[in-house]
Amino acid sequence: MFRSTSYATLLLLLLMQSTQAASLVVNSNNIVTGASGVSVNGILYDVAIGDGTCVSLFNGCDQPADFPFTSSSETSDALNALFSLISQSPYQQSPTSFSGCVSPVICALATPYSLAQGFATLNILFIFGSSLPNNISDDVLSPSSNTADIRTISYVRWTTQKVNPVPEPNALMLLGIGLLSQRWLRTRGKRVPV
Repeated sequence: MFRSTSYATLLLLLLMQSTQAASLVVNSNNIVTGASGVSVNGILYDVAIGDGTCVSLFNGCDQPADFPFTSSSETSDALNALFSLISQSPYQQSPTSFSGCVSPVICALATPYSLAQGFATLNILFIFGSSLPNNISDDVLSPSSNTADIRTISYVRWTTQKVNPVPEPNALMLLGIGLLSQRWLRTRGKRVPV
């Protein structure tokens, strides 16, 4: 009896766990403007894809704290996670489906991670409009260059998602219901009919 009540309580707790799947953010014109819930090394990020300068989009683009990732490998991990999401969508070989990209041949999604000799060092995820394999490579760009003028490149901004704490009152409530149910089941069997 105790065992079945415990299993039922455990099952309810497991069912209440919510998971959030990563998804692309697409506007009404069918343009990918970002993504939500992208997991990079165990941290969830929201992603915004768009035009601008490194200076305007990354808090001045003049110190390491301006960038969400600080190495090529971290940035590559992030872009690979984004590409994994893109590769499961109909936008995989559609460069013009990404915010800021107008070329049907290529779209370069860039995330800066450091500064070198006055240039922003960035990793770029290339989305090709053909059967060429999409890939990631390093490059540099002037922090004041506006990607709106380049037309084949857009910046990718990463922000960590706010994690909601697990609501403890609900877990305690379930435990209480389970204990009361167990008590009720025990006393129900001891009644003598009149």
